[in-house]
Amino acid sequence: METSKFDKFLRQIMGSEIPPEACKCAACVASVNEPNREIRQDLHDKEVEGLVEYLLRLYGYCLTGDVRAHILILKSVKAGTVRAY
Repeated sequence: METSKFDKFLRQIMGSEIPPEACKCAACVASVNEPNREIRQDLHDKEVEGLVEYLLRLYGYCLTGDVRAHILILKSVKAGTVRAY
């Protein structure tokens, strides 16, 4: 099922429109000393896609109620604090 608006929304809230220089995602923080902007952008895009895939999988579990997969959902609240649901 095609969900282009929802997919675009997920990419936006996960930071696809933020330039790597201003982004605080794990890939951008790790590549801060990389001089090649294209490499940094590629790493940033892969990080965003990974986050989007995770959210889609999480939403799928929530919407279907499928309990065959044993997962632990972690939510970061503040720096150094994690809650499990």
